[in-house]
Amino acid sequence: MNRLLRFIVSLAAAALLWSCGSSDSFRIMGVIEGLGTQNLQVIYYGEGAFRTMRSTAVDGKFSIEGSSRDYTVVDVFTSTRSLVASFIVKNGDHVECTLELNNPVAKGIKGSKPAVELMRWIGDNREALDAGRTESVNRAVADFIGENSENVVSSVLLTRYFDARGREREADSLLRSIAQKARITSLTESYRDGLVFDVDSGLPALGDSLWFVGTDRRRVDVALSDHKATMLYFTSPAGRRVGSNDKLLKELVGDQAKDKGKDKKGISVLEIDDINAGVEAWQKEVERDSLPWERVWHPGVSSTMALPTRPWVVVADSIGRVVYSGPDFFMGVNKIKELCL
Repeated sequence: MNRLLRFIVSLAAAALLWSCGSSDSFRIMGVIEGLGTQNLQVIYYGEGAFRTMRSTAVDGKFSIEGSSRDYTVVDVFTSTRSLVASFIVKNGDHVECTLELNNPVAKGIKGSKPAVELMRWIGDNREALDAGRTESVNRAVADFIGENSENVVSSVLLTRYFDARGREREADSLLRSIAQKARITSLTESYRDGLVFDVDSGLPALGDSLWFVGTDRRRVDVALSDHKATMLYFTSPAGRRVGSNDKLLKELVGDQAKDKGKDKKGISVLEIDDINAGVEAWQKEVERDSLPWERVWHPGVSSTMALPTRPWVVVADSIGRVVYSGPDFFMGVNKIKELCL
């Protein structure tokens, strides 16, 4: 009898531990109505790198387990790259939910408080989001941040839902109002630097905190002081590349290589792709790439960088002063040459 009792107690303890989430992992589980059986793609930033994994949903039922000591946003996609839902979690969190295919609002969700609050905000503002009413969405984001400056949900709302185009000063002010402990580093660390791309906004120069993700999914920092000039070249998806730009940039990089024997720091060029093309598709494209400069990507670059068009070029000097920000690639190259004379 005592042995049976101990067995029951141990099972109950294990179930309790599992339901709360392991201290070194997080878990998201539930059902996606209308999905059927297919592979899901999961993307999140954890332990210093972007993670991608597959999770097979059987009759819509799925279970995802990952690891992140700090809060992170876990994006879940269908096999056709359609976003199912996003969750804010960290190690120790356990989320259970009932979702519908092509519906951004969960029918039911419990567990991680930030994940529940994010889903509630999306539901409360779904009409404005679906209709693309920018002013209404921006106002809702600003209102939430004003009332919840120490809530990590504020980081997600600002970087993913606030349209900063033409509102760079307001976005900068909202970011400043979010408490440091409420900032999700992978989302907010480079956000303010991205706002400087409106060259007339009067915001600070490009900062050393700006970073991207390389082909090995590791962080690539923009080392401004290591070079006379740094060019950030935001491209269109691979299928719509601008060939004349590539040719001009190859010549520029080639000229730099010829001058290596001289006392020059030269230039740094980062070509930044959009994650919307899909992580795996992007990696396959880069594997075939023979360009003499580095290609990187940034999660959600379309929204967080507030770029009005593509391609877009930003040129900064060694102290981060932006000397050009705009769509004219030729002008950007000329600014690079001026800095390197």
